[in-house]
Amino acid sequence: MDVSRIVTRVKLKLSRMEDWSGEWTHYSNIQIVSMNPKQFHQDPLGIYFFPKEYKTQGGWKEKTYKYTAKFKGGKVLDFADIDIKKAKDITSKVVTDSKKRDVFLEEIDKSKNPIHRFYELVRQNFMGSPAKFNKVLRELGYDAVFDDTKTIHPSEVQLIVLNPSKIKVTDLEIQKSGSGYKDVLSVSKKLKDFLKDYGEVVDEKPKKTKDNNVSARITVKKGDDKAVWSVTTWFFRKVLQGVSIHLNFDSEMMFTKRSYGGHVDETQDISPPLKDVKHVMDTVFKK
Repeated sequence: MDVSRIVTRVKLKLSRMEDWSGEWTHYSNIQIVSMNPKQFHQDPLGIYFFPKEYKTQGGWKEKTYKYTAKFKGGKVLDFADIDIKKAKDITSKVVTDSKKRDVFLEEIDKSKNPIHRFYELVRQNFMGSPAKFNKVLRELGYDAVFDDTKTIHPSEVQLIVLNPSKIKVTDLEIQKSGSGYKDVLSVSKKLKDFLKDYGEVVDEKPKKTKDNNVSARITVKKGDDKAVWSVTTWFFRKVLQGVSIHLNFDSEMMFTKRSYGGHVDETQDISPPLKDVKHVMDTVFKK
């Protein structure tokens, strides 16, 4: 018999593990459905989906792409089905350090909310190793993890697909893309902070250009030496991909190309192009 339950929050009827064939939604800033090895959270490495009808919170709708996909089937670790016996069984199998395992099992036994404590401890065991977390769950036979108990996230219903081959993308929607003003402003501030040790820094507020980009300039002066950097939006098919940092001009005309710098994606991490920026600045100012 098909046993089902109501996810009250979204008023969505979901079947138990016998059927996960409904439509799911995935949000991303890149034009591909894939795992993010640099995820900021400590859950197992996976592809995160919401039930299609689910009203997401936070900044998900600010992502560039909205994917609709089908879960093609497989074994799902459903948190609503985990009891204390199953929690301890999984803990015993995935925590290899015997002393740590014994402590974890004891804490699960003593906890007023053993399921939440179980996941908290297991996640702690794989802190900093989301790929290993994924691997041990797949070795137990699981292709995905489903949670509507607020164990993984206090305000989200989600399916974490551990095995990408179990996903079939059925639709792609490009969500409204912003102008990139805030992105340019944020990166400009970080670049200005980095350049201040080289001399007098003068920055201009981001402005819209004739080709509909948003661009800002930062000028560094020290005596007769000068370098001008541009921070400019980077669009692909009219969708904002991030911003680029590049050398616009230097007074000594030392460089024959203008490609020094690099791209900054939605994470706002400017460290990759800063290596190029540092090389140029050390050369221009002979540090």
